[in-house]
Amino acid sequence: MLALNERALRLIDEMIDKSDKLKIEVEKSAAGATIVDCGIKFKGSYEAGKYLTEICLAGLGKAELTKMRFDSRSLPAISVFTDSPALACLGSQMAGWKIKTENYFALGSGPARVLAKKPSEVYKLLNYRERSNVAVIVLESKGPPPDSILKEIAKACRVDAKQLYVLVAPTTSLAGSTQVSGRAVEAGLHKLLKLGFDVRKVRIAHGVAPIAPVISDNLQMMGRVNDMLLAAGQAWYTAEIGKIKIDKLISRVPSSASKGYGIPFYEILKKAGFDFYNIDPELFSVAEVTITDIKRDKKYHAGEIDFHLLKKSLNI
Repeated sequence: MLALNERALRLIDEMIDKSDKLKIEVEKSAAGATIVDCGIKFKGSYEAGKYLTEICLAGLGKAELTKMRFDSRSLPAISVFTDSPALACLGSQMAGWKIKTENYFALGSGPARVLAKKPSEVYKLLNYRERSNVAVIVLESKGPPPDSILKEIAKACRVDAKQLYVLVAPTTSLAGSTQVSGRAVEAGLHKLLKLGFDVRKVRIAHGVAPIAPVISDNLQMMGRVNDMLLAAGQAWYTAEIGKIKIDKLISRVPSSASKGYGIPFYEILKKAGFDFYNIDPELFSVAEVTITDIKRDKKYHAGEIDFHLLKKSLNI
């Protein structure tokens, strides 16, 4: 199997070939890193968001643009499938690298995390390590990183800055909104991990979530993209259940199991002083989860799509 960063680089090459169609811009930084603007100065697109999602998954998953119907309305949506859920989602897609300085902030996803071991406990659990001459990172940020940060990322990944590939999309862009909704599988899987389930036992996973319409207010948009997962994200897992009391565990997986659930995420964030660490961690999941026991072909289900909360979030 190709190294994860090399798999992701193949997808970047496809993006670059389609840059006009995807409405993205590719440029070199002073340090020599390749920067792909997916929604800062350039408009970006849903298709660019699909590529971002697959790159976040390090090429170990497939994403498709689709739509979801809610009552008499429908919204654009993104569907994701992977047969390497733990490595693709937690080892690569999870926004596990917080990049913060006095003047810059970004959440980092993608296979560069493997090289930098961000966070190290994930790769200890997965028993996975990788060395590569190239590093690929996706940043959720309002702007491109300065050269000082690019050099720090390259150093953490043990690659030359000229072999660093950085894709940037703000939440307030089509591509940014799309790639957040592309995290339905990851959100549910991460919740399972927090609840003590051995995520390495999950063999196949599929997820879908609507894509939030873009608005210019960054904090309001942050609320919307999270609500797409919390109120309407769906995830299906096929796993080895073993002797786990899955009925009790699965009831705690949906976002609605959180005591903070029930109002739009922006309002929750506002009450928390716009500090994610003040929010009940049980909230971060999807609305609906189904787990199939691979050995018994028995299904377990919890949660449901919350039409009322979705409409309130989108003001419809």
